[in-house]
Amino acid sequence: MKDKITVIIVSYNTLKILDECLKSLSQSKNIYDINIIVVDNGSTDGTVEYLYNKRQTIDAINNNINIGYGKAINQALGKVKSRYTIISNSDIIFNDETIPGMIEMLRKNNKYAMIGPKLIYKNGTRQISIRLKPSLLNSILQLIFISKIYYVYKETVLTVFHKKMVKVDCISGALFAGRTNALKAVGGFDERFKFYSEDVDLCLKIAENKWKVGYTNIANAIHAHGASSFKKVGQKSIFVCKQIVAKTMLYQKWFSMRKVRILIWLHKIDCLKIIAIKKLVTVLLSDYYSTDMNIVEYDQWCIVAEKIDNKKQI
Repeated sequence: MKDKITVIIVSYNTLKILDECLKSLSQSKNIYDINIIVVDNGSTDGTVEYLYNKRQTIDAINNNINIGYGKAINQALGKVKSRYTIISNSDIIFNDETIPGMIEMLRKNNKYAMIGPKLIYKNGTRQISIRLKPSLLNSILQLIFISKIYYVYKETVLTVFHKKMVKVDCISGALFAGRTNALKAVGGFDERFKFYSEDVDLCLKIAENKWKVGYTNIANAIHAHGASSFKKVGQKSIFVCKQIVAKTMLYQKWFSMRKVRILIWLHKIDCLKIIAIKKLVTVLLSDYYSTDMNIVEYDQWCIVAEKIDNKKQI
């Protein structure tokens, strides 16, 4: 008898990539009894009709508006009865190793509640699939570039010492496998996070409840990074602002107001550092490096800092 696994996918006006995602899942159906739940957040691109036509093989939850990623996941999570749950963006392309690799690690490591795979771009280059938890120390490490060593170190441990998995602070919410009971025990995603930072918050809650978060490179998947977020260059600044608001909410949830102010201050310095480096490289190499998004990011951190100082709603 095949093991039962539930795959939850959230979509929002991503019909083409959603179709690719669902087709790629068929490779794992020979191994597992997979129940697919797609939560659509008010798409207007034909996704609703597409899901209706696939109602024999896919459970669909159709929301009239975009209620946010975390809340959409929680809608589906409440219906899950399988032991393991796969959470996926709609811009993920699975292969025949993706799900078996993650599930194998969960089976063999009972203290782990979440396992993230190696995420790669369509051209084969690796994405950063793990991250440090937010803290003053880690923000300082990022400021002086040392945080990059964390990613290299974890990947080196897996490769050099032939390990299949390592413990990490946080994994990407784009794709991961989790123990259903653990995800439900911590209340799933915090629905106050509409866009971004909900994955980091979930990892922090998992750790707070004495579970571990892992990363494995025996499982990988293509992630068309940003395809399910913004499809036009003009939209990018809007999403940068949303990311910063979400980060600020995360800091306010987990840290004292004094630490929140220091973290924001460190982010502002980091933005100025990147702007200065790009301008220097532009001068030295006569090759233009745009600082537009970095300036937008810096300005938004200034706005957030001012709101906090004035005790206004973020």
